[in-house]
Amino acid sequence: MSKTHDKINEIVISGLKTKGLKWFKPWKASNGSSSNDPVNWVTRKPYNGINVFMLNASIIDGGYNSNEWLTFKQCSNANGKIIKGMKATDVFFWQLSYFDKKTKKYIPIQNAKSLNLREKIVLDGKSSDRYMKVFNIRNYKVFNIDQCEGLDSKIPQVEEEIEEVTFEPIEVADQLVKSYVDKDGRLVIDHKDNSSAFYRPMTDSINMPLMDLFVDADSYYKTLFHEMAHATGHQDRLNRKTLVETNGFGTETYSREELVAEITSMYMVGYLGLDPKDNTNNSQAYINGWIKHLTSKPQEIATAMTQASKAFALLVNNSIES
Repeated sequence: MSKTHDKINEIVISGLKTKGLKWFKPWKASNGSSSNDPVNWVTRKPYNGINVFMLNASIIDGGYNSNEWLTFKQCSNANGKIIKGMKATDVFFWQLSYFDKKTKKYIPIQNAKSLNLREKIVLDGKSSDRYMKVFNIRNYKVFNIDQCEGLDSKIPQVEEEIEEVTFEPIEVADQLVKSYVDKDGRLVIDHKDNSSAFYRPMTDSINMPLMDLFVDADSYYKTLFHEMAHATGHQDRLNRKTLVETNGFGTETYSREELVAEITSMYMVGYLGLDPKDNTNNSQAYINGWIKHLTSKPQEIATAMTQASKAFALLVNNSIES
């Protein structure tokens, strides 16, 4: 496995050991800004996939005020300066390129126009395509703008209201669930069986025990979001392989899908500001069973985090009025 995957795995496992699934908690702006998503300070492009988790964890640990990031070079070009002693955060990008089997070198995708992609060569006595399309994962180091001198946030500030409006977390969660189900038009949530919570792909339905059977209402919603995360993988939605190709309880595919659902659930909990009473012990016990498994298969955590971010985006973006 690549050194990059090893690095991702090392960062994630370290966070899981110290913070459990709270490591995946999204950052909440404390400076009045309207956006919580990590963006590049120069290009204004949002970071996605596993980088959302990496940068949110770093911003929480560092206590930064803005979720804006840039490289050392971008900082220098903007006449800024990295504060002495500041530590960079790694971000990761998938890069498409072509591998030249003849020269054993990688060719950037932007240079593909000069290649004859139909060219053949003989390898081990057999005809083969000379160029093979491949994906490589690369990492870069970025700094938060709070780690820089001479740079200011580009995110507009929102004036504080005289009378602060607060929302009951449960009401927000209930509204999000109802809005998502209404807009989706297919997913059904029932309360027919109080013995367990589950998602059934064949009927595209979720069963949930009654709310008063949980430790608290927040725990009910955390479990519901876990099942809704499974539902996002349905073939008519994200068509996630870990759901549509699962071989049943206890298999590796099933376990990977469970990890995606649990990460998504934790992200939803943080996003809505819920505080489930059963969260800390149950989630930490759940994730501890994965740490040993992830150590030997570092690519799986990166994949699970990327899939969880897609599930989260679908649940939120398909439930909030544009």
